[in-house]
Amino acid sequence: MNTVIDSGTWTGISTDPYAALDAQERSGELRFDESRKLWWWGALGLPSLAAFGAWLIYAEYAGDQSTGRYSALLNLPYYKTIMGLLMMAVAIGAIPRWRRRLADRSKTAPLFINDRDLRFGIPSQSIKLSAIKQLTFTGASGTVDELAEKLSPWAEPGHGNRGGSMAFAIVSLIIDERTTPVQLDLATLKGHPPRIGLILCDRIQKQQASVGSHV
Repeated sequence: MNTVIDSGTWTGISTDPYAALDAQERSGELRFDESRKLWWWGALGLPSLAAFGAWLIYAEYAGDQSTGRYSALLNLPYYKTIMGLLMMAVAIGAIPRWRRRLADRSKTAPLFINDRDLRFGIPSQSIKLSAIKQLTFTGASGTVDELAEKLSPWAEPGHGNRGGSMAFAIVSLIIDERTTPVQLDLATLKGHPPRIGLILCDRIQKQQASVGSHV
């Protein structure tokens, strides 16, 4: 069984960004299978957003008056119409990207991570962790140290599927001898995307420590 290395010994960070991970997540091989959550997000979430926008427009023209904390704002002329149109535009505009991500999910799942390499997709592709020269997330970039610090709060239990899930859903890997980055959509996997991303950072950083290189 692999030894769990204290990342503070090579990062110089007093607070270990990998403290959110348990011992099993920091050693051995992990497998992440395909999840249906991206499908449900598009199939239910986008129509619901569009429907709520349509309801706001109807409420405006039906003369419904809102009550409560934000009633002064909601009852401004044309406010509901503008917000409704905006919600419908966002929902409709997101459909092509959602369908593209759904079609590409087999490029990521299933994902296997160990201390030496990364295997993903159908058909399976393999990348040596030592060949990864840089990685960035949709909502963050920087060195592996810096990314781990950004991911760590979102990877803590209790964050569930809040904002960090989408902010850190897609990771781009710059690989030796490849002209284009390899993109993995972590939202297509079972598990919390920021936590999977933190596991990936941990394994890459361990590999760096063993060979004496740094990303």
